[in-house]
Amino acid sequence: MVISNMTILTLLDEYCNESKHLRGLSRNSIKRYQNTIGFFIRYTKIQHPEDITKQIVFSFFMYGRKDRKWSTSTVHAYYMSLKVFFTWLHNRKLVKEIFTEDIKLPVIERSLPKALSEDDTYRLLSETYNYPWRSEFERIRNYAIISTYIFTGVRRTELLNLTEKDLNFQQAVLRVNKGKWNKDRIVPMNTILMNTLKDCLHEKQKKKYKSPYVFCSNRRDESLTAGGLKKIMEKLKDSTGLKIGNHILRHTFAVLMLQGGCDIVSLSKMLGHGDVKVTMNYLLLTVDHLKSQMTKHPLSDSQDDVFEGGAINHHQGQQYSSHGFQRPQKHSVFRQNQFSQAEHPIWNSQPSGHSISHYGGRKYGKR
Repeated sequence: MVISNMTILTLLDEYCNESKHLRGLSRNSIKRYQNTIGFFIRYTKIQHPEDITKQIVFSFFMYGRKDRKWSTSTVHAYYMSLKVFFTWLHNRKLVKEIFTEDIKLPVIERSLPKALSEDDTYRLLSETYNYPWRSEFERIRNYAIISTYIFTGVRRTELLNLTEKDLNFQQAVLRVNKGKWNKDRIVPMNTILMNTLKDCLHEKQKKKYKSPYVFCSNRRDESLTAGGLKKIMEKLKDSTGLKIGNHILRHTFAVLMLQGGCDIVSLSKMLGHGDVKVTMNYLLLTVDHLKSQMTKHPLSDSQDDVFEGGAINHHQGQQYSSHGFQRPQKHSVFRQNQFSQAEHPIWNSQPSGHSISHYGGRKYGKR
């Protein structure tokens, strides 16, 4: 082991700089390392890497779990951050071992992702359009933000980083640059969303903004911040009484797409999931979708008189045969035109109640 004259905080800064510039990690990942590892250093009062022991690390996790009431996901977040940092120190021969190896992690509780119903989604869009915002710019921008969430399922950072160059109205697609894990992807846009985004860009042009970002601050010629987006969500949450947030709106897009008939592989690509198994969690959110899948059972379209009272009915002493069944046509998992507007149940319908801009290709109603 090499004895370093550098403090543990200096080494943390070096690790974060290396992760940012060489590994290309996102700003959020770097911030998470700084917060989690920084808290470990402050709590343990460690000055140098050689001061770290397994007992200190174990005591830190006991403190977090017992005294600070960490959730299992928080425990996992601290564990992963410290593990990669200790591994980095170990590779540089600054520590003898990776101190997290003997930590037993709790099982993460698996809960279903929360999403808005179709009616609540209509209500959110209507309230966003009719809410008394401070200016017309805010009204159009905020309505475009909610629409982008609902019709594309982008993540918060992806939405805030969206630029005018990422919008291709001619091909009706939206490009997500450097999404999660630094992956780019293409997401289709429908006519409603394109009209809404064009209105947003028009309002931005009226303010003579030069910023390349689609969603800008109301007061400054720069991108809307995460804090500004949070305030918008809080106002809509108070106004509608709905539990909404960035993740919930993303989940809502996924559920609505499944309800509209989108296949799981195409949806996985639009959401930017690295594994289709992650996308399959959304199948559990809609009972109607699960019920519809039962029609794909080859015996689902059998004649009613074949089964009576839960048992096979042998007609006139005849043995059971295939004549009692009407074999359905095989269902195709993949369809042509996967990204058609018909996939999303809201795309070709008009909401009841308050009016919403651009539905059916036109504006209607009063604010």
